[in-house]
Amino acid sequence: MGPHFKYLEPPTPELLTYATTLYSRLDDAQIVPPAEVSIGKWAPEPNMCHDNAAIWADNNPEFTAVRGWLYFPLGNASWCRFVAHSVVAHDDGRLFDITPSGVQSTYRFIASGLSDTEFKEVERILIRNFGDAVLDYWHNNQALT
Repeated sequence: MGPHFKYLEPPTPELLTYATTLYSRLDDAQIVPPAEVSIGKWAPEPNMCHDNAAIWADNNPEFTAVRGWLYFPLGNASWCRFVAHSVVAHDDGRLFDITPSGVQSTYRFIASGLSDTEFKEVERILIRNFGDAVLDYWHNNQALT
């Protein structure tokens, strides 16, 4: 499915609560530097961040895959968007984004705070409802129209 340019109301009350929690944790969000990596002939593929992070962590015990969300503030909009994304964390706590991207802008990443099973379920619900793993949050007190 193509990009969505309008607010997508979270499809369940639980996901609205989760989006509220993510928004309240924005102080924890950080820009994750890109890293070019490979294992033999394997290299991370664009748009395959979850698989890339899992493969890298499975083959490099000093790393773990971190599931989370890229935060898009959307300028003057009354809402923001979280897009599912995975990065890797080194044992020393540093995060790296190993998934190639042609995007020139940088976006903040926030860890999901969920188990892998819970994260996959959230993704499944969002994809079923919107065709993409995007979670929007309406962050002002104005009524939706």
